[in-house]
Formats: sequence, structure tokens, C-alpha cells
Amino acid sequence: MPKRDLSARLQRPIPGEWAHGVRELESRLGERSNIQPRKDPVSEHRAPVEYRIKATRRRVEPGPYSPQIIRMMRHPSTLEVVRPRRVKADQRARPQPRERVQVGEMIRQARAISREATWERPTEVHPPLPDRPRIDVEAFLRSSPVDRGDR
Repeated sequence: MPKRDLSARLQRPIPGEWAHGVRELESRLGERSNIQPRKDPVSEHRAPVEYRIKATRRRVEPGPYSPQIIRMMRHPSTLEVVRPRRVKADQRARPQPRERVQVGEMIRQARAISREATWERPTEVHPPLPDRPRIDVEAFLRSSPVDRGDR
């Protein structure tokens, strides 16, 4: 029988033997914690916002050609500033009904005018051919052969 190596029993793993060592995941997380924090976590205070009342109309500087002076010279009376206001339904101005337009009658009149209009024809420049009286067959046969063109 071969001789056994008695030290082989010492090579077996012992549970919890490597618990004191640093694992790979722990080392990676530790690298993340090494990031230095920002020096100023709170930003500086901003200057307070200055609120103003918005002007309702543009202010024009009085110069020789300013629109207000020109208007005052032409129309010295003051202008009323009119603002929209709520009006009850019965006080509103109602539009007057418009006069009814007879479209069919207008079309008939336009067609009648176009029918009456006569246009010049290119053949009207020449004088019309004279109308030759037509004779009936009996009158033709009674006529002489010379008149008929027979020989």
C-alpha cells in the first residue's frame, strides 16, 4: 500500500478562511468613494429680480417731429382712451339685415345682354349673293330647250 502524505489534509479549504480579504466588488466601490466632493455644494445667491410695472403705451420724447406734437398741431382736442368693457346682450348693436340679392334675376339679365350682342363675321365684308328664284319642274319642262341649256 502506498504511503499517504499526511500534510495533504492541511490543503483543504476552510469555510470563512478568506473572509478577511478585500473582494473585487468592494475594491471597485471603494474607488468610487475616493471621488472628491465639490468644493462649493451650495451656489452663490443670485441678485434679487427687479420688478417693474409694464408701461401700457410707448413714451415718445418731445422733439420737433414727434408724433404727439404733430397730432396736437393738427387736432388740438384730446383723445379718449377706450378700453373694452363688458356689455349686456340686449345693449349690443345689432347688424341691420342686408338687402336680399336676386342672383337668378341677375344671371337672366346677363344672359339676355349676351344674346343681344352681335359679332361681326368675316364673310360680311363681301356683298351677299343675289337670291335666284327657283322654278318648279313643270315650268322647267315647259321652257324651250335653248333656255334649259339642252342642244
